[in-house]
Amino acid sequence: MKNKYLYLFLISVIMMILSGCTLRTSDGFTSDEKSICVLQNGRSARIGNTVLYDCSEDYGTYIKLENSDVSRKLDDVSQNFAIDKISSSNQYFYLSGREISDVWGGKTNVLVMDVNGKIIAAKECCCDWIYASGSTIFGYYKCRDESEKVLAWEATRMEVTHYQDEEEFLNSAHNNIEEWTPMTGESLSVDGKEWFRQKKDYEHSQNYYTDTVYCDTYYVLEWLNYVDGRESSGLDWDVKVQSKKYIKQMRKLMGAKKNFEVSSWQLEDKLVVICRVYSRSGGLLQHFTKDIERSLIFQYDPDTDSLHLDNTYEGKELAYWDETWMIYRKGKKLFVENIPTHKVSKVFENDTIINIDLSYDIVTLWDTKDGKLNRSDTFILQ
Repeated sequence: MKNKYLYLFLISVIMMILSGCTLRTSDGFTSDEKSICVLQNGRSARIGNTVLYDCSEDYGTYIKLENSDVSRKLDDVSQNFAIDKISSSNQYFYLSGREISDVWGGKTNVLVMDVNGKIIAAKECCCDWIYASGSTIFGYYKCRDESEKVLAWEATRMEVTHYQDEEEFLNSAHNNIEEWTPMTGESLSVDGKEWFRQKKDYEHSQNYYTDTVYCDTYYVLEWLNYVDGRESSGLDWDVKVQSKKYIKQMRKLMGAKKNFEVSSWQLEDKLVVICRVYSRSGGLLQHFTKDIERSLIFQYDPDTDSLHLDNTYEGKELAYWDETWMIYRKGKKLFVENIPTHKVSKVFENDTIINIDLSYDIVTLWDTKDGKLNRSDTFILQ
């Protein structure tokens, strides 16, 4: 089960850091020193090699055209629209969120944009959020309350209930769910994409469909902090109980380490677990790169319900790993490495926080200085 309260806590910490606040520990260090932050919330998409990406409501939305080295800020979007998700069809970008002005009438929750960054449609959609894929628009209808609407921003995979042909969506002047097709069955294929039924839960008021099925262990190992010899992630009690056996397995394989952080990725049907080991904590794991000892990759075996050590990377603070690519930090520098070829590229450099958003094969990077966006960039894992 997802830990909503932990997630909201982590987001609040991130927003404090991004807004210029810091967390100071008993030994005098602050949490914005050499920090790394990884999100996977769908705030970028591409058509060809043209990438549209968002650096949050505070710092704006940008487009990086194909064969261009410079990103351009989209002021009309940045000033008037708060983005939850960005997706793309074969021909257009779709921005799902909410209008924060009255430029388009005050009720717009979908913007449609061409590959040059021009808005071609501003629509009020009956669905709470939408995704584009191929030539189809998928939507989630209908949220019970504001707490469920948070999923529009929070979800790390597509979560939908209905779909509609893209041309019908663009040409329709109505805001009517009757024009959409409800998704039915245990699974279905729409426009070449597979969808899997998920039962309603405490976050979702209805059954819904996803493009990825998370295994139960993913929710236990999605994010763990082990600080000064104690699990300190703020997990729900049932998840915390389940986490103990995996922490025991990891400590047995890597030695009785007292300070480490775990994050996990679901790659199709495979769960990959990254464990970053630090020499000290200062009471709170703050991603002090100078204190990183190593990063370890564990593979999860569902048949034995156990973790197995796959790879060890000394002195590297891993943010992402998928058998072909890995993203890591050493000192002030952030690197992307092609694992089979061992080709390494330095893609970013900063001595404070580096924000990373992963959307399929798109990596978006940005940092701040004095409460303002300092720099942003994006690259494609190909």
